[in-house]
Amino acid sequence: MGLYAMAFSGTVPFGNLLAGKVAQLIGAPHTITLCGIGCVIGALYFITLLPRLKKDIAPIYERLGIIAVETPDLSVEEETAR
Repeated sequence: MGLYAMAFSGTVPFGNLLAGKVAQLIGAPHTITLCGIGCVIGALYFITLLPRLKKDIAPIYERLGIIAVETPDLSVEEETAR
């Protein structure tokens, strides 16, 4: 929680300062539109990273017992072998 508070409290003032300067130059409505477009682009980029993130984090979650380890269904193989 402390790291979250430090990151949030430490970066928001800089973003507000930058947005204020941009709003002074191009106007508040255009600044809000530009920030919204930036958020959408950031979200789309994050969505493209999710499969790789899942592949990298799944072994760690399995080791910690957060998610179940996927095992093949042995009953199907046993039935075929008979």
